[in-house]
Amino acid sequence: MSVYNKTVNLGWRIWSWVDDKFNRLYPQDYNPMYYLGGISNLFFWFVIGTGIVLFLYYKPSLEDAYHSVEYLTQKVPYGQAVRGLHRYGADAMLVFVVLHWLRVWWTDRYRKFRSLAWISGVVLLVLTLLMGVSGYLLVWDERSLMLIRMTQWMVGGEHTWLGKLLVGGDKITDYTLTRFLFFHIGVPFLMLFFLWMHYIRINRPVVYPPALLTLQLFGIVFVACYLFPTVSMAPANPEQMPQAMLVDWFYQWGYVGAAWLQQFLGHAAYPITCLVLVAISVLLFALPYLTQGSYLNVVKVIPEKCTGCEYCAIDCHANAIRMIPTPPGIKARGGKGIIAEILPTRCAECGICVGACPFGAIELPLFTEDQVVARIQEITARAKQPQQPVAAE
Repeated sequence: MSVYNKTVNLGWRIWSWVDDKFNRLYPQDYNPMYYLGGISNLFFWFVIGTGIVLFLYYKPSLEDAYHSVEYLTQKVPYGQAVRGLHRYGADAMLVFVVLHWLRVWWTDRYRKFRSLAWISGVVLLVLTLLMGVSGYLLVWDERSLMLIRMTQWMVGGEHTWLGKLLVGGDKITDYTLTRFLFFHIGVPFLMLFFLWMHYIRINRPVVYPPALLTLQLFGIVFVACYLFPTVSMAPANPEQMPQAMLVDWFYQWGYVGAAWLQQFLGHAAYPITCLVLVAISVLLFALPYLTQGSYLNVVKVIPEKCTGCEYCAIDCHANAIRMIPTPPGIKARGGKGIIAEILPTRCAECGICVGACPFGAIELPLFTEDQVVARIQEITARAKQPQQPVAAE
């Protein structure tokens, strides 16, 4: 067994243990580990809602940006709470996005027919990180300035064309904050497109958690706002580089890592960190194809037995079955004039359609129908037992 497979198997064992512990705390219908994608989507809209309130008071200029944020925080009723909800809602979103990603990876749900959902999910993860970092640039305090300079160093320096493109010229001006604001608002609109791509290949996706779980999660975020109020550093001074900054470890861990490496590599640590992050992103994009596997056990339709009942297409969670007009020369059962057709690249080889077909018109080449039905019954029986996590197939 390869090191990669051992890593994934270890991850699966860890996740099974976590599932079991949460099933002891929650009824299975309310276990947050089963709604990670839906919770991420919930906090995405939560952050958009609170961000709209912040946008009403924000002034994107070097002179007014910091003071507009402080005015919202100190003078506007519940402004401190809204700012905190925006910050901790974004943190919660990233946490559940990462948990969702780990669950998909460790349970081997990213290859073959799921590759589109995986790739769009990686894009959403990258956009989430960029959206979070860009939000801190808008405050225009010492942390904002330090993040801008460190980002310029990552792309080659303040005087390279990428460094100038980042800030909109040779130096930081009002236009710098304007483009950061445009980017911070534009990224969520781009994420909507990739969310659509993420869901399009999933049959009956769960996009939101149950109401009681939603209230609990919102309660946790409100408590975080009360216990750890969101604060700014001193106003930014472009002529003076800050020596330290407050760190949001959820979004700024890359910057912290680059600053730590700087003591060993000098300023080369920043472009090296950037290249490493890009390499990791490329690896995640390629992962479904590096571990693709074969299509040896794609289900097959026996046309002469198919009645066109559509039970298989309805039950297929991968949208791998479609109904087509009965081809000439095939004497199918029933009078509907349609039969099932399999889309091989979408097939999960799970056998659910075999169990769904009451006429024995679908089969897995490597398993008999009786073996498939027995396996489905075994998994179903195990799922009905309390406190027993169901193994992925």
